Amino acid sequence: MSDREKEKIEWRKFYEIKDELWSLISRETTELDDSSSKLSRWICLTTDEELLKKIEDLIKKLNKQYKIAAKEKGDYKYSPVILRNVENIIINSYDSYSSYRIEKGTRISAIGVIRVSKVFMLETFWGKDYNKNIKKYKLIENRENNNVYMSYEDLLDLANARVIQARNLTGKRYTLNIRRVGEQLSKRYRYGIVIVDNKNVVINYANKEAKRSHSLEISGERVKFPFPEDTPCDLFIKEKI
Repeated sequence: MSDREKEKIEWRKFYEIKDELWSLISRETTELDDSSSKLSRWICLTTDEELLKKIEDLIKKLNKQYKIAAKEKGDYKYSPVILRNVENIIINSYDSYSSYRIEKGTRISAIGVIRVSKVFMLETFWGKDYNKNIKKYKLIENRENNNVYMSYEDLLDLANARVIQARNLTGKRYTLNIRRVGEQLSKRYRYGIVIVDNKNVVINYANKEAKRSHSLEISGERVKFPFPEDTPCDLFIKEKI
């Protein structure tokens, strides 16, 4: 048997344990909050000590098999957790972003391009001056996909910038603030699958936080285009020339 086949067997064992554990939790516990509808962010309740012990044993078994299959020392990142004597849970959600720098003089800026508008938008906006302005702003049109592009270098020149930060909204990030009975302070946990044993637990959603003063949306200057824009991300000037 090859090493690859052995590896597949170990991963198959891992997923069999995972399926058994996820099925047990969804079947035998009471749902308190489901923020994903896919059993990836889920708070549930059981006061059955025998069931809790069974879940706990399966969690240990899952983590042990994960270490064998993944050849890693750490536990499975998305393993369920049992939290006892929890009195209060606050669910926090934040916008999650990915970003990258467009910097003058770098190899990436020399070869990179970015979508800045749509052909039909500019044809409508410029009318008979469309072709003249395409050349004026050094734009690259692609009529097959109806997109208009600009090179990174020309974008930096247009914005009179040395560095532009391109930022994409990638989704939501969730955390939990957990406070146990008799405690004054809460502890923060990743929001995955959480099993609690206190039927009087109170669950609330946190108020939306104000944007930080150093947030790009507050302190950053957006790149301004002299034509209708349609970019795949937000563009902020980080450093001017």
